[in-house]
Amino acid sequence: MHSRKIIVTLLALCMVLTSFAAAAFAVKAASSVNVAKGKTYTGTEPYQVDKEKYPATDYRQKNGTELTDGVKGDSSGTVDNRWYAFYRAGTWHIDVDLGKKEDSLCEFNTEFLEKQDWGIWFPESVSYYGSDDGNSFTLIGESTKTEAGSSSLKEYRLRMSNPVSYRYVRMELVSNKTFAFASEIEVFQGEATYEDTFSLREKVYLRLQDDAIRIPPNTDASAIPSMINSMDGVTIVDANGNEKASGVLKTGDELRKRIHYTGDIDIYFFVLDGDVTGDGAVKANDYLVVKRMTMKSATLTGAALTAADVNADNTVNAKDYALIKRHVLKTYDLYETYGPTDGRGDVTSKFAAKINIKDRIENPETWDMTVKRTTSVQYEIRCTTDFGDLRQTFHQTKWGTWNLGGWELTDSEGKHTFATESTDLEYVYRAGKTKSSSVFSGGNHANEKLRSIKLFDGTTNKEIVLNIGESTSVKQLRITEETKLYYDPAGDDGKYNYSEDDMYCYAVRNYTIVGPQTRLEVDYDYKKDVYYGLSYTCMMPVSKVLGLYCAYVDENGKLDKIYETLKVGDPSYNGAFYLSNAATRAILFGYGKTPGSISKYRLDVRVDPATDVLNPAGKERARFWDMNADSNKLYFCIYGNGDLVSAGSKRHTSAQWTVYVD
Repeated sequence: MHSRKIIVTLLALCMVLTSFAAAAFAVKAASSVNVAKGKTYTGTEPYQVDKEKYPATDYRQKNGTELTDGVKGDSSGTVDNRWYAFYRAGTWHIDVDLGKKEDSLCEFNTEFLEKQDWGIWFPESVSYYGSDDGNSFTLIGESTKTEAGSSSLKEYRLRMSNPVSYRYVRMELVSNKTFAFASEIEVFQGEATYEDTFSLREKVYLRLQDDAIRIPPNTDASAIPSMINSMDGVTIVDANGNEKASGVLKTGDELRKRIHYTGDIDIYFFVLDGDVTGDGAVKANDYLVVKRMTMKSATLTGAALTAADVNADNTVNAKDYALIKRHVLKTYDLYETYGPTDGRGDVTSKFAAKINIKDRIENPETWDMTVKRTTSVQYEIRCTTDFGDLRQTFHQTKWGTWNLGGWELTDSEGKHTFATESTDLEYVYRAGKTKSSSVFSGGNHANEKLRSIKLFDGTTNKEIVLNIGESTSVKQLRITEETKLYYDPAGDDGKYNYSEDDMYCYAVRNYTIVGPQTRLEVDYDYKKDVYYGLSYTCMMPVSKVLGLYCAYVDENGKLDKIYETLKVGDPSYNGAFYLSNAATRAILFGYGKTPGSISKYRLDVRVDPATDVLNPAGKERARFWDMNADSNKLYFCIYGNGDLVSAGSKRHTSAQWTVYVD
């Protein structure tokens, strides 16, 4: 359609919602070796070193080799001792002793994690320094932040055009938040490696055609890093050449990819179908310009020409004009195959016939299961179903209470993770002494203290007591946990020292786990008045692969709505909410292997409508959140206007989660 500013290998047109690597200038770099692996280090002490109080699964236990043992953390949500925690805002550092002065140091890298709901944020900056004596350090350079396979992981990497020589290497970070979590520090010797290929990630709402990146409306520049393989050497600019880190992309904006080994720049134009004038919207003047072009009274070039060719057949003609005009008149959607264009998609009419809302597993009473105590703070429950092997976890929080954890299904197609150990399933309340003040209380948000917990064989009522590494077989697992809820903020330094004057409620949780189904009955006994803001009686965070869609079902068993979120959400947790006043049940499911299809895996979440009443003032009963780049989250809601629950009140709630295959 139009020529590139720099000639490179042309990109073939991708099928909708798939991606193919487009080699911009693939050059294989010379090999390099990590000379920091296995080396000792000193510097800022990690947060709360206490090996006895915090077991091996907790990030607080350290043996002094985590940052150079060659083992990186991942985005699974398991925050274990692969991670090194820097606490509070400040400037912190780690000095790695390479053992001797090493020549040809070409690349420096540290991996960091972000879990904003846990107070873990990416550092503001990371710089690297070198020294020969370990005392006097010289700045080598400041790193560039790039995604490391997930929006929650970033590598802070510095690559050298001219290698340097040092014995000691300092990684210095600046953090303005509560926590910064680092994994491996790497120092490479040899020749720096660069990512000189450009490709889209799988299942994103973008298309590549030659040197054009076709986008749906309202695609923000800030979302591009999570949609492509690497931001190494990539800059996004507007049509005037000004850098554009955020803001809606328009026809004529550019993605510029620098080829490190040649210094050349490959240029890809962003194209919004029908946006011929480049103002980021499709209006009447766009189809009028196309009409004039078909009559040869106007000429289009570059990105505008591609934007006019809305059916991508390499010809602009009356068909394109008609489609653009119909889109403006709202009798046709140019972007239907791109998926939701604003992060909120009602796809009831599209998928209602494909969702069977009849019960698949109706409250089973027994199932052959194995319960194992894997660590002092975690139990693992495994069972075999007709559709695969299911693994669940039950784990202890830092403040002492216990929570439902990960859900993982393994079948002939591989491993499918519905939720990770960092998940949030049980209730959480916004609780305060007054209408105007409230803090999160319970669930995965602390302000709750353990009174007692016991595990039972649900068929014999015999208590189960397991040491670490021991397991037992049961047909029903019952867990009774008694806790106290507080409206006092968490204690300082994560010690969770609650004042009993701020205890407002006793809670008794009764979990019943039967194969692929978990039920939770909670009884509340209020000892003090409490004002509740918008709160949740149960939740379900789920990966977008397995939970892109949410089918709401009302208490009469009728389908309310089906919503679809973006396949790549806002990494800053600013995504849309999809609400339902009617739903007491939600079926979560993901996308299939072919465009427009849905997967067979289902996660069914329910609350009891008799106890989980609608919120006052017409607030929603359920909300489905396009939570971040790769996850969604379901909530069943209650309260919301500083609602008073008086001392002496008693309440009961019921929720259940079921995994099945349709």
